Amino acid sequence: MHDDLDTLVMDDEMLSKIAELNDPKKAREIEIKIVARLRRHLNNPVFVALGRQLEDLKDRHHRGLLTSLEFLKHLLELARRVVEAERKVDPQEEQSNAKAALTELFNEVKNDSTPVMVERIVNDIDSIVRAVRYPGWQQTTGGEREV
Repeated sequence: MHDDLDTLVMDDEMLSKIAELNDPKKAREIEIKIVARLRRHLNNPVFVALGRQLEDLKDRHHRGLLTSLEFLKHLLELARRVVEAERKVDPQEEQSNAKAALTELFNEVKNDSTPVMVERIVNDIDSIVRAVRYPGWQQTTGGEREV
């Protein structure tokens, strides 16, 4: 089975096979991938709403209101909506968020004794990432390797 969530949720045949399996491990794997995707867009209200839907879905499943098969089917539908929402994210917004994330991490750990060279390296990394990235790079092994 494919590991890539994009491929998984856009392939109806694959969705049918997974739904037939009714495998709790596969449901957990999909849930983890959804959470990882949602974390990439923490400040985007669309993804915050999708995260709430995921929490509600998990809660209903844990309370016994959904069978494992129903949970898996709803989880796959939610995964499809997450992928569709990611495709609508403006690439420019993504690029600025990527730089902001790295700079934010740096700003959290820097102090008065942090060498100026480190800040220059962070800026160099930001400029390299902006130059080599492309829409959807996070969903491909080659893209992640290159960036």
